[in-house]
Amino acid sequence: MDNLPDEIVMMILSYINPLELSSVTSKVCKKWNDFIASRIIRIKRAEHYEKLHEGLQVILVTDAEPSVDHSDTLVSYAIRLTPRLRELTINCDFPLDKNTFKSLSALVHLRHLDVFAKKQILNRDTHINAGITSLVVNETISNGFFTSLKQLKLSAFHMYGRADHFMPREMESFLRVQAVYLRDLTLRCSNMTDARFKVLGLCVNLLSLQLYTCSMLTKHGIHPIVGLPELQRLHITGTIRVSTLL
Repeated sequence: MDNLPDEIVMMILSYINPLELSSVTSKVCKKWNDFIASRIIRIKRAEHYEKLHEGLQVILVTDAEPSVDHSDTLVSYAIRLTPRLRELTINCDFPLDKNTFKSLSALVHLRHLDVFAKKQILNRDTHINAGITSLVVNETISNGFFTSLKQLKLSAFHMYGRADHFMPREMESFLRVQAVYLRDLTLRCSNMTDARFKVLGLCVNLLSLQLYTCSMLTKHGIHPIVGLPELQRLHITGTIRVSTLL
């Protein structure tokens, strides 16, 4: 493995998510470890701030100790020391407040964002960088949030928060705008009727689709989904009209 050309190593690593790269793949050999460490860091303790440098592209905070302090401290270090950062993941122990969300705009190369909010709700006032192409939503979505995302070009959108505090037509409008860009999509669908599921048929470039709490889904809504031409993965939960899907 140590003798593989850098170009081949980069190609291999591009297919593996950052968390697996950091925790598993980095142990393959010294060359791979050095290569990954130059681009990815997992912050677990406050002293890890000293390892931040301008070449880093990914910061992961998934199982950190309390010494890491607050998210605003972490983001402040990231802005100052990692100007080329492309991916930021911070777990629920270090949620961001409104001002910290806004401060992320200084990270102009940021493309993937997976964080939590202190107010535990996302609305039209929640700032999301215009350059984001991959977004993980961990909180309850309120009216106006989907509308605020229309300027983005999202290839990946993962919705894990509650889905009952916004108008269903906002999600439908959002999906219509993002349809041509989306490759990977996760939705909470408790308020989606068959008519609204049909908009997913516009997302013709989807490779992976995960739909949760689909209590109102029948064969009429699923038909456009199973017909998606590029779809490689389909995961559906919460259906209560199973017989009508068969």
